[in-house]
Amino acid sequence: MASSSSAITSLNVVPQDLSKLDRFDGNNYNRWKEKMEFILTTLKVKYVLENPCPIVPTENPTEEQLAVKRKWDEDNFFYRGNILNSLTDSLFDMYAPMKSAKEIWEVLETKYKTEDSGNKSYLVSSYFDFKMFDNMPILNQVHDLQLIVQQMKSEGIPVDEKLQVGAIIAKLPPSWKDYC
Repeated sequence: MASSSSAITSLNVVPQDLSKLDRFDGNNYNRWKEKMEFILTTLKVKYVLENPCPIVPTENPTEEQLAVKRKWDEDNFFYRGNILNSLTDSLFDMYAPMKSAKEIWEVLETKYKTEDSGNKSYLVSSYFDFKMFDNMPILNQVHDLQLIVQQMKSEGIPVDEKLQVGAIIAKLPPSWKDYC
């Protein structure tokens, strides 16, 4: 009966928490991954990624062994379903045939972690190539540059505050050179 109670509690928590999670479409993998890990760790099902499915002896399995296996199977099903439901429809169709949460997680990790490194290069390039113009409000342009910095930080790319201030000053349009 206790597992039924915890399932009800989990069902009450999950839709609310997962509704805050943007559907993963192949972009911003690290952000999606962090949010997914937080939610599923909170729900105490993340262990299915680290622990293999328990093996139950074919002869004379104990009730405890059967219960542990049943719990793992239920948590794997729950984790797998939540991963799949957080994907866009096209990604869902691609990964739905996989029966293990761990298998889906590892394939996503392999595919999108590599693509995120390209995203990091793009962000760094965008930061260095950013230019400010006289015909646009300066504060809006500074805000745009700060958004790039925030994206870099969220990708784990450190940006020193002094470097950021120096970059803003260096990128000011020609009419602001006296201000520099």
